[in-house]
Amino acid sequence: MVSYRSCLFVRFDSAGVSLSIFPLFRFLHRSLRIPWDAIASRARERFWFFPCTVLYVSDPETKLRIFGRAGKDIYAFRTQKA
Repeated sequence: MVSYRSCLFVRFDSAGVSLSIFPLFRFLHRSLRIPWDAIASRARERFWFFPCTVLYVSDPETKLRIFGRAGKDIYAFRTQKA
């Protein structure tokens, strides 16, 4: 398990979810773009005592937990689109 607290930027739009690292640590690391059609499902769950949105990426099978406001906004955005 890895924690990127306060140095990972999560952005999303109608095309998908983008992840990028704080500029100080970004040297030679491009943003990661996950299109919505690569996300098999999403759910609101709790990890320990903290609510989060879990994105299940289909290939390769990956479980991505997004906490805080970004997680809430992504879940709400996809729920509105469905």
